[in-house]
Amino acid sequence: MTATGFDPDTLAALEEERDFLLRSLDDLERERAAGDIDELDYCTLRDDYTARAASVLRAIDAECVTAGHAPARRWGRTVAAAVVVVALALGAGFAVAAGSGTRRPGQVLTGGPAGGASDGTAGRLLDAAGMVREGEVLEALKLYDAVLADDPVNAAALTYKGWLLVNVGSDTGRTELSDRGRQLLERATAAHPGYADAWFFYGFYLLRVEEDAAGAKGAFQRALASDPVEELAVEARRVLAEIDGGDEG
Repeated sequence: MTATGFDPDTLAALEEERDFLLRSLDDLERERAAGDIDELDYCTLRDDYTARAASVLRAIDAECVTAGHAPARRWGRTVAAAVVVVALALGAGFAVAAGSGTRRPGQVLTGGPAGGASDGTAGRLLDAAGMVREGEVLEALKLYDAVLADDPVNAAALTYKGWLLVNVGSDTGRTELSDRGRQLLERATAAHPGYADAWFFYGFYLLRVEEDAAGAKGAFQRALASDPVEELAVEARRVLAEIDGGDEG
């Protein structure tokens, strides 16, 4: 039975818009790589597509709740939505920030704290991010390994390889992969305690795998205290609100 207020046509339209925005972001990255788009236009369009995609993902989430597809605790969909929103922000941020070793105002996710990142590292991180979006997990892991071979404590490689392993392990039931991912995330937070991305994904590990809402809350708070970019901060605050709501319930 279809839940009252649920419109399958609305959901289908939202999913079509989501797919369009994801394709548009990929096209935008290709145009930038080919030098076919002005940098200012690129940044404007990227920010617009990312914001719209975040809005669409939340609308899809709401439709699924109306349809009665949501479990009592919504951590699984919360994780998926947040990761997609943050993944959409990947792109120039890795290439620019990792190459310069700094995060400038308005930049997206960085390649790590200042220092130690070369142009080769930036390119590998950028390519790995694209491979993750395309589902090329093994190839992405190889690139993260290449970065870590040169720089064993690279913040971005530790964080994103760790989170990728957590997801693969959770999806396949291979706990050894999730455990390895957790170890990498913990190495990232220990080596770079001011790196917001590491705390952000470690919080999702605690929430999704350990079902440790209190520990996750602390991790998200550390992420917010570490000068995160806007996309990450918005998602961290949203999940914190859901944790607090669950605690009250």
